Amino acid sequence: MLAGERTRNGHREIVICGHVSVKKSSGDHGTDEPFAAKIYPDAGSSFELVAMGDQSPNASLLIGDTCRAAGLAILDSKLKASL
Repeated sequence: MLAGERTRNGHREIVICGHVSVKKSSGDHGTDEPFAAKIYPDAGSSFELVAMGDQSPNASLLIGDTCRAAGLAILDSKLKASL
C-alpha cells in the first residue's frame, strides 16, 4: 500500500493505492485486488473509494490513472503474485 498527499484545486487530499486480499465466500483466500481511495482532510477526513478490483477495464484504468496522477505506482496483481 502506498499513500501520498497533494493539493488539488485548493483542497488537500490523501491518495491511497494498493492491493487487498479478497476472501471467497467459502472462506478460502482469493486473489489480491487493486484499489485506489482518497481521504479529504479539509472535509472532516471524508473517505472516497475511487475504484476496486480489476474485473472491468474501467476500474483498472481509473485505479492506474488515479495512482499515477498522485505519483504513486502500484504493482499489477499478476506481477505481485509472481514475486
